[in-house]
Amino acid sequence: MGILLIVSGAIMALSNVATGFSGEASVRRWAQQADALEAKKAEYLRQAQTQGQSAEALAQAEAQVDQAAAVLRRVADATKRLHASPMLAAVCVLSALLGVAALAAGIGVLKLAGWGRSAAIWQAIASVPFGLWSIAVFSPFYRELTAMVSGLTVAADGDAQVQQVMQMGQAAGMWIGIIWLLGWNAFVVWFFNRTSAKAQFSASA
Repeated sequence: MGILLIVSGAIMALSNVATGFSGEASVRRWAQQADALEAKKAEYLRQAQTQGQSAEALAQAEAQVDQAAAVLRRVADATKRLHASPMLAAVCVLSALLGVAALAAGIGVLKLAGWGRSAAIWQAIASVPFGLWSIAVFSPFYRELTAMVSGLTVAADGDAQVQQVMQMGQAAGMWIGIIWLLGWNAFVVWFFNRTSAKAQFSASA
């Protein structure tokens, strides 16, 4: 259990540090994709024209390219707003601190130190309301982002069913995250409150 706490704590801390520094790169990547798409629009239209497509088909192809580029720019703007939000900074800092707490608790557990057991319990308890709060705060953004990206897929493929599948996937991912959050932390609290665990840590004190 100590090793699991160390690994999960390290992943939590490092991933949130990476999230805090990845905003500019994400915005730049979406914007570059939009620029590349617009730069290739003339080539796309020329290929369609050489294939003998009608004027209506050419206009539709041009509209699809413009729509896709606009969606990419909206995604870039939404990502920029998210990473400029003080709320995201607070979530990343607090989540990283919880990760460090889990890592420290894991070290204490490996040493069978009483403070390690207590730290593991309190870290798990604190993670539940914090995790639910962060999901509630950022779910609207991720729904918006999923809608944009799925709209981009629809613009490219013309298949509206893809949009529904992606939105269902986003919702399923959120609920899986909630179940994991509650299940894992409930397990940690139960594990360290067992009579045998209390006796083990008391005996090593």
